[in-house]
Amino acid sequence: MKQRTHRADPFPYFNPQQTDPVLPRQRSDASSSRAFPRRFFAFQRILPLPALCVVSTSLFVIFLSAFPAIAESDETEELRALVRRLESRVSELENQSQENRAALDDAEARLDAQSRRARALESSVGDDESQSRLGAIVASFDFRGGIAASYNFNTNNPNFDTGFGFPVTTGRRNNGATFPAVQHNTFQLDQLFFSADRVPTTENRAGLELAILYGVTSDPENGTDFPQIQRANASYLAPIGEGVEFRLGRWDSPVGAESIYVGENFNITRGLVWVYQPVRHDGLLISGTLKDGFSWKAGVANNGVAANFDNNNGKSGLFQVGWENEELLIRATYYLEEGPLIGRFANLGSDSENDLSHLIDFYAFWDPSDDLSLWLNFDWAHTEFDGRGDTETLLLAIAGRKQITSKLGVSLRAEGALFLSDGNQIDTEGLAWLTGTLDYSLTENLSLRAELVAQRAFTSTPSDLGFINGAGTAFTKNFQLIAVTQLLYLF
Repeated sequence: MKQRTHRADPFPYFNPQQTDPVLPRQRSDASSSRAFPRRFFAFQRILPLPALCVVSTSLFVIFLSAFPAIAESDETEELRALVRRLESRVSELENQSQENRAALDDAEARLDAQSRRARALESSVGDDESQSRLGAIVASFDFRGGIAASYNFNTNNPNFDTGFGFPVTTGRRNNGATFPAVQHNTFQLDQLFFSADRVPTTENRAGLELAILYGVTSDPENGTDFPQIQRANASYLAPIGEGVEFRLGRWDSPVGAESIYVGENFNITRGLVWVYQPVRHDGLLISGTLKDGFSWKAGVANNGVAANFDNNNGKSGLFQVGWENEELLIRATYYLEEGPLIGRFANLGSDSENDLSHLIDFYAFWDPSDDLSLWLNFDWAHTEFDGRGDTETLLLAIAGRKQITSKLGVSLRAEGALFLSDGNQIDTEGLAWLTGTLDYSLTENLSLRAELVAQRAFTSTPSDLGFINGAGTAFTKNFQLIAVTQLLYLF
């Protein structure tokens, strides 16, 4: 019979002195160091050990079988929540991307507009700079011009084209030596001129001059229907002393008080002294200024009136000294020309290059008041002809202009020529001219002028009186009166 366990010892396999459980088969004696806890053996008293293992195993299996579902349910919810958050974030990012795209497109549009404006501004600045440079260039020039038309009448009524007259051959101008070279009883375009000058300075040392003439006065000899280049040259102001200017090309003659340009003289016609003076030169002109108002010029050029084609080896030279202040201007010039002589004062020249002409020119301008201007011009002309006698002439002109009112002015010019020797070419001993002119300003630029020119010749031979008569016969009159009316526009 199986022995029953003593109730007084409900846990026979428990040793209170031991802390670790020990299987029964491991227990060899009461001194074993390991034993099961009390709670385990408490479960053992309720259920036998095999049943307890079965129950424990079943519970463990049930727990393991239920855990994946629980874990799967939690993870799914977490994943779904994560997906929802990601979808929300993606949506936010998409919205933000669209906003950024719109902002970027707007920025690109603004940038493109700004770029176009910048290019337009650069182009405008470039155009402004070009216009500014062009404006500065244009502003550095002095532009001038004028138109003069007239009607002329000679009381001697010369009625045909003559090749005779005094002191020079007249060609088509049957009014004799009067300049402009005019026909009697004729409407004519005296002059159309335009000039553009740039004076060199210490800031910009390059300069140029250009002047174009058209009309009767464009050719100082006999008039022409072709435009003439009166001056065309380039210059350089060298930094020498007070400044020395070198000018090469065609330039106005510095000789004489009167000018070939209309509107620059007191009177309509040019005077007797002007007939003997050169008008323009092709060559080199050097000029400079000195202290206290003094100045000088020196030049070398072709001989005669400047033309595009020089027909000889003859040359001319000049030297001038001057002085001026606010009221007074004085110039003195020596001019030498070798033949063949085709200059204004060399009308009797031959074809020989051994001919020489000398001219000493002196003139002075004086403005004693704001409404009064005066000038004086004296010349000594001497021509040495090869194989014939020499000529020597003294010429004097005095002129003045008085401003009567703000619109009306009156001018008077008195001139004389004395022929000390004539080389046995002519019998005229002298000439006297008197010219009176009224000028009235119609507008600031337009003026009307009227003039009378009285010319008297003094001769030793009755058959050579100097002027043309009504029948067109040369040298049969010793007096002529010319009337000129001119309309002048200057700008």
